[in-house]
Amino acid sequence: MPTILSKNGYRFFTPTSDHPPAHVHVAKAGAEAKFRRVPPVELIESDGMKMKQITEAFVIACQHREQLLKAWKSLHENK
Repeated sequence: MPTILSKNGYRFFTPTSDHPPAHVHVAKAGAEAKFRRVPPVELIESDGMKMKQITEAFVIACQHREQLLKAWKSLHENK
């Protein structure tokens, strides 16, 4: 699973075999969440992530939305 972005201990990634719609997985300290990346960025699910971590990851995903979306498209749209 290619890492798209690492920031503040969060690893944003997308499995190469993942499915639409465009979304990103984020992991930190054994917990994980998933955000949809089309406007607006929104939480899809969370597994073990505390609300503070979800909020921090959400802010990062919003700040880097274009970068994350571009990476998802380059991995999935030409299949």
